[in-house]
Amino acid sequence: MQTFGRMSIIALLTGVLGVLLFGCSDNDISVTPTLPLLTKPYPANNATAVPVLVPLKWTYVDTASSPIFFDLCLGTTSPPPLIESHLTDTIRYVAPLRTGTTYYWKVLAYSVDGDTAASPVWRFSTSETFVMPLAIGNRWDYSGMSYDYNFQPESLGIILGDTLYGTRTETVTTMDTLPDSIETYVLYSVSNWDGAIIDDFTYRNNADDGYYTYAYQLFIQPQLKILPRGCSFEFHGRSFESLAGLHDFVATAVQSSAKQAFDTGIVLEDPPLRELAYPLEIGRQWAYRDKDLNGPFDMGKEVVEKQNLIVSAGQFECYKIRWYWDIDDDGIWDNDIDGYDYVGGIGLLKREFWIYDITVVDEYGTILGTFDSFDTRELTDYHLNVGFPAAL
Repeated sequence: MQTFGRMSIIALLTGVLGVLLFGCSDNDISVTPTLPLLTKPYPANNATAVPVLVPLKWTYVDTASSPIFFDLCLGTTSPPPLIESHLTDTIRYVAPLRTGTTYYWKVLAYSVDGDTAASPVWRFSTSETFVMPLAIGNRWDYSGMSYDYNFQPESLGIILGDTLYGTRTETVTTMDTLPDSIETYVLYSVSNWDGAIIDDFTYRNNADDGYYTYAYQLFIQPQLKILPRGCSFEFHGRSFESLAGLHDFVATAVQSSAKQAFDTGIVLEDPPLRELAYPLEIGRQWAYRDKDLNGPFDMGKEVVEKQNLIVSAGQFECYKIRWYWDIDDDGIWDNDIDGYDYVGGIGLLKREFWIYDITVVDEYGTILGTFDSFDTRELTDYHLNVGFPAAL
């Protein structure tokens, strides 16, 4: 099993990195090849529904007396452009590719003695959507920012303090079997907000119809952006000791009555939370929480558009997913809260939440003012393990 980091091959497809010995055209060997042919491509020629996270592999029997090198050509046109040269292995990891796209690729072999060979131009088509990449050792690094604005009165801003900056790392550490024989991947998350450490475990996995959260395990959380003693943040009739607590509530809506496996300390979501609905496509809507099943109120999600997004980790194709809340249970999605996820082939790329008209109340119930709050995280780096099917 090999790995790749945040440098994406897809970012290289628009240019040529070097000059080949004989190019990447359809008929680029002007003399009879003197090396064995390159065969058994993976993905197989004309393969369809290929994952966007895919390793390219070819077979070569080395009979040369000097070292052999490979040049890899890959692109959406035939002949494909050169993307990497002077490779020494017959495996190359490319990620992420675009969904619903036909790719052409070929491999050129050569030795320092001037021996050459070339594969034909192979082709494959990627799947129309993608699933969340889950494998032990996968890691996503994020930068975060949380700030407040639109203070009424302006003096309220003095109480709430400055913008918070933080980092978050999510790592797939192991697999675990939950009650009812549910197999899950365990994601361990660590956040650092200006020196305050927050960590937790979540238990997730892909199913045919979506990506689910089945359980979680929380530890004692430090309170960030705390008001003076006796004061509180009020939103939709709920009180919060810290602004971080309000943002966590908006993102998870964890209910106190959630079923708990007391021998492990793991809190089970029953039914599980559907984080993503497969296949992802524009206009797809689904329930995230149902007040009658896994409340405490209705929450929903919708894929609103497909776009290219630039974050610190690079440029990626992604789906923009909107969150919805009905905290006051009036059957209408609330208009004082907005949230969006940007999800690509490598996972969550970015998250943005806006909460409007948060009320600050003192210990006597007197309203001190209102303000708006914004919270975001953005992918800065990643490491994914990618392997071949067991049949290879």
